[in-house]
Amino acid sequence: MIEKYFILTLVIILSGCVSERNRTLSPPEDTQWVTVGVKIPAELLVLPLKVIYRSEICKRTRHNSSGEAYEVPGYNSMEFPLSPKDSTENFFDVKLARQGGGRCQWHLSVADIRLQYKNTVQFGQGTESVLKRIRLAFDYLAVNQGGGHQRINSDGLISKDYFPYLSEGFIGGYEKNIWIYDGEMNERYSALNINSIIFYPLLHSDKLVRSIGPKKKEKEKGVYGTLIYPDGTTVPKTETFPDIDVLKQFIK
Repeated sequence: MIEKYFILTLVIILSGCVSERNRTLSPPEDTQWVTVGVKIPAELLVLPLKVIYRSEICKRTRHNSSGEAYEVPGYNSMEFPLSPKDSTENFFDVKLARQGGGRCQWHLSVADIRLQYKNTVQFGQGTESVLKRIRLAFDYLAVNQGGGHQRINSDGLISKDYFPYLSEGFIGGYEKNIWIYDGEMNERYSALNINSIIFYPLLHSDKLVRSIGPKKKEKEKGVYGTLIYPDGTTVPKTETFPDIDVLKQFIK
């Protein structure tokens, strides 16, 4: 009898695990599809779209500061490669189902467009490309997390100015990084009712801005690194990143 109850309990537990961890998508026939397109300059590389689907059925348990348990929607993280549409124009796209279906009834929540430089040797040996992420929020849960989401125009086009930003640091070990820089570290957009999105970064490759950090720790106030703008203007680096409004003046 004990063995019988043990087997029954095990079946129930395993059934629950399958339900909670089932990550298979099976979009229903009537699902809406979202097209995400990316048109990039030849020197950039677009990585597979990082996508999060959420479920109100397969929930996750969390605990507050008092140790009390509460449930939140479950999530399903996956990657979708973008396919080239026209190799001469460096345009790539992918289609995502708003309703992912499956046993958990997944729905589209977040998609991250991720860019980096193909070749960093042009900026010097040992240069690392910092990943640029553009987050698209497709449900209210994602929009309400983090804040600062910009609206996408009805035409679905996202187009902004970007600059190559080369930073060198010496304290704690030498590092050299190249950024795809637009003045924002966390770029977020609300895509609640948008079914076609095209991201078109305007990269001004000839407007390189550089920063050279101090070679020893500050011992007194007023010791800074150096910031070098595209025209050669040198200023003390008093902020972590360059002033985007100053950079935009070089493209007028």
